[in-house]
Amino acid sequence: MLFSDRIEKERVQKTKRLKHHMSQSPFADLICPITLHLPYDPVVAGDGQIYERLAIIQHFEEHGESSPLTKNVMGVKLIPAVQIRNHIETCVRNGVITGDLANKWKKQEKENEMIEAGALMKKALGGDHEAMFLLGIFLFDGLNGFGKDQKIAFDWYERAANAGNVKALALSGFSYMNGSGVKENVTYGIALVTMAAERGSDLACLSLGLWLAGGDFDLVKDRSRAIHFLSLGLSGLCPHRHARREPKEEANLMLTKLTKLDIVSSNAKNAKGHVVGNINQSLPLCKIG
Repeated sequence: MLFSDRIEKERVQKTKRLKHHMSQSPFADLICPITLHLPYDPVVAGDGQIYERLAIIQHFEEHGESSPLTKNVMGVKLIPAVQIRNHIETCVRNGVITGDLANKWKKQEKENEMIEAGALMKKALGGDHEAMFLLGIFLFDGLNGFGKDQKIAFDWYERAANAGNVKALALSGFSYMNGSGVKENVTYGIALVTMAAERGSDLACLSLGLWLAGGDFDLVKDRSRAIHFLSLGLSGLCPHRHARREPKEEANLMLTKLTKLDIVSSNAKNAKGHVVGNINQSLPLCKIG
């Protein structure tokens, strides 16, 4: 048998095994027909099938623009399958998909995290302040393949802030206030958060606004400044946006409360002036003496 014939025979047998394997799985529609695994970076090709991105790209390089399943020409256009990616992750995380399929997907996730972690570290060491900021976040909570270490996280926040990253400046302030990775210094922390708010961090604006509204951390209550910072933080106009849903919701409730108080106060003043004006108008002009 010629070598080329043997290769073709192996390919045909592999295709049969692929189809049989896929037909036996309840998640057949999610399995990449090339790798036989759940794709970590799924894409939809011209034949309507879901593939692992790197696997289908390699197929194109080796076999041209044909479909691995139908052998028909389908072109090389690939569409990212974001919803499929989210669905697979949810199923694996919640135990809907288990066994070998889930284990291989988790292994791929771990390998990708290590690759991404290495790339991020390289950028941070190269002076990229956004990479420094992200590195600090991942180290602070032990995310994306990094071990949890708040002291090293703070060091990266500080380096990023010194390089001009306003979001890192805000997180440095919070770290000082909470004593997270650095010796607690509330006064200095508030100063850093205030500086970050003035430079356009929405999270710093929201936090400072809440503190001023409540007189927290021994700050003097200041309704007008509280409204200013809360409004700015919620406006979407801050150039450095990193506030999550929870502080936004809390800030929105506080801003509503403060502005309602202003409206009530204003209405009370107007009502008082209106009554006094009416009384004065109704008094007869009396000549004394």
